[in-house]
Amino acid sequence: MKPLAFFLSALLLVAGPLCAADAPGMLRVLTFSRTIPREVCQEFAQKTGISVDITTAISSMQAADLIYRQKQSFDLLLLGNDVVIALRNRGELLPLESKKIPAITSIKAKWRQASGDLKLEFRVPMDVAAMGLLVDRRVSQSAITGYMDAFRTPRPGGVAVMVDERDYLAAALLSLGASVNDLSPDNLAAARVVLKDWLRNTAPSSKGIWNDGHSPEFKAIRTGITKGRHGAALLYSGDAISLMTEFPGRYQWIAPVEGSLKYLTVLAIPKNSARPEAAHKFIDFLLNPKIAGQIAVEPGFGVHLNAPWTIMPLFFHGNPGELKANQLMDSFSVQADITCEPRQDMENLFKGLPDPSAPPAP
Repeated sequence: MKPLAFFLSALLLVAGPLCAADAPGMLRVLTFSRTIPREVCQEFAQKTGISVDITTAISSMQAADLIYRQKQSFDLLLLGNDVVIALRNRGELLPLESKKIPAITSIKAKWRQASGDLKLEFRVPMDVAAMGLLVDRRVSQSAITGYMDAFRTPRPGGVAVMVDERDYLAAALLSLGASVNDLSPDNLAAARVVLKDWLRNTAPSSKGIWNDGHSPEFKAIRTGITKGRHGAALLYSGDAISLMTEFPGRYQWIAPVEGSLKYLTVLAIPKNSARPEAAHKFIDFLLNPKIAGQIAVEPGFGVHLNAPWTIMPLFFHGNPGELKANQLMDSFSVQADITCEPRQDMENLFKGLPDPSAPPAP
């Protein structure tokens, strides 16, 4: 995924009673929006008798907010590697029992290395995502190589932004040659100048998803893209795959020359998990190649690492469906140490900016 939209959407996918850790029952999972499809949870419940309660976060920062500030408890996490590393450093994860996760052997060495846990003692890599630009080939416009090209040149209908404010800010920082993790006053001030310029060519409808996350507003802006109302979109690879699957040959994926946000999502079990046995079973289930295929083709955040690559239509860096570890995994998240401290600085930054105001498509 795709920071500042801190609105929680809790979705009860399969109802069931709470119970003891070693018996079938409700498994509480914290993950990103649209990461685990409802059908996958239903299939797991039918197979094991263990119901799954999914709480969704829009971003790593919102997930951290639920864990640290709201003190909510979960049995299993599927979050960005940055969040999970922070939890591990604080001693807040249970060690994984690999013998209870037979499918763990399918995880390739390069993804183990990318996670920073070669032996998979505390986290299991599951999917990967990159932020980039999607260009509608049917819309006449000048070429796009990166963020500056996309936002500083008027585009029909403006650039549709399908990421939140934190990601948008990171794109501005990358365009300045700055670290996406360096939120110093100087960097924020420079990014503010860039964003003020970009917002003139940003689709006005983009603002809705910043405030409400993956909501009707998110669906509406996606519909605008499919209807040809925008020449380009800033989005994550999962959504790009979804659009390119639905409309073969229509869109071109651009890996920005300035660099990208790269996310590796991993599975981990919190130390206070009430159902670690069920959590191990669900991890093993999610790593099954058949289930991986179901997750990979869903509109969503990333590309499942165990998915059959033959079904993936997107070409990343010349590789069908697969993201090269050495190009994608050079950095992970916009936030190296997930805390809530930068929130006020970012809120103040965006409060002083004008609304997106690109003219409508002709």
